[in-house]
Amino acid sequence: RVAPGPGSRVVAPPAPLPAGSRRLALDEDFPGLRRVHASPPVYLVEGFLPAAECAALTRTGVPLLLRSRTDGGVSAGRTSDSIFLTSGCADACAPSLLARVRRLFLGLPRSRMEEPQLARYGAGQRYTEHYDTPTTGPELEQAGHAAGPGLRLATVLVYLTSLASGGRIEF
Repeated sequence: RVAPGPGSRVVAPPAPLPAGSRRLALDEDFPGLRRVHASPPVYLVEGFLPAAECAALTRTGVPLLLRSRTDGGVSAGRTSDSIFLTSGCADACAPSLLARVRRLFLGLPRSRMEEPQLARYGAGQRYTEHYDTPTTGPELEQAGHAAGPGLRLATVLVYLTSLASGGRIEF
């Protein structure tokens, strides 16, 4: 997670998940949804975001990019550039982004979502194997997550540009 600058991110108390739920409900009929890996569950949605919105996010966000940080600050394990986008910026650039994520996860409340993050990985840059959040109570509290959004249950990656070659994600 990137440490946001002042005023760049607002965290609302999360809405509860359905009783006993440890996973988000996914709309298996979402247009273009295809499962590409079973464990962990990984899905692909071709054309998830319209090209015009991808271009607007790139045009607006790229000038704002800073060296990526984790909760521990600058890390040798994460060498990208990134920025959290405020809801207003994300809504102005890509009005359908959050709505599509909510539809994909069957009406996921906005209070359960982090602000969108724009990241850029250049040649040779990486984000090494990691856990997004500590998994035990005391570690969560120490990390400042106990009253915040809680454990990250899903990550949605949207590729804003295409590469002729190179680039990959490994799970």
